[in-house]
Amino acid sequence: MTELSQAKSNDLKTQDFEREPVPASMRKRWLSMSLVWIAIGIDLSAMFLGAQLGNGMNLADSLVATIAGSMILGVIGALCAYVGA
Repeated sequence: MTELSQAKSNDLKTQDFEREPVPASMRKRWLSMSLVWIAIGIDLSAMFLGAQLGNGMNLADSLVATIAGSMILGVIGALCAYVGA
């Protein structure tokens, strides 16, 4: 690989593509992106939320609260993603 092509390759890896479409060769597959989104939902704050809900509610009420809160956050996240796109 020549120095010029290597420099171009490094530039593409660090470019953010804020104002232009991401080239097809740089795009990520839906599976890897979905794994990132799944991992976001499984974090330390979710464990603390579960502990707090478990202490103050019965199982059915805590599941309803968690599902309702997740749906609200999902809508907000979708709106932010739409604005970002």
